[in-house]
Amino acid sequence: NATTKKAKTLVSNVHNTYQTKYRNIAEDVIKGKYGNGDTRKAKILKKGYDYNYVQALVNAMLSEQQKWGY
Repeated sequence: NATTKKAKTLVSNVHNTYQTKYRNIAEDVIKGKYGNGDTRKAKILKKGYDYNYVQALVNAMLSEQQKWGY
């Protein structure tokens, strides 16, 4: 049905936007734009992001970089 298809597309778009936002924040963290330690945590939380999710994403991205030698 067309309504179900539109709803699935909307949910998919929201999910992709969410992932992109968090990936961009994680990349900025890796680049050092948020500092480190408590400063990083405060800046991420102030922007309204889930600090633990961002940190997990950063860790996963760095792990992949090490795995492939980047």
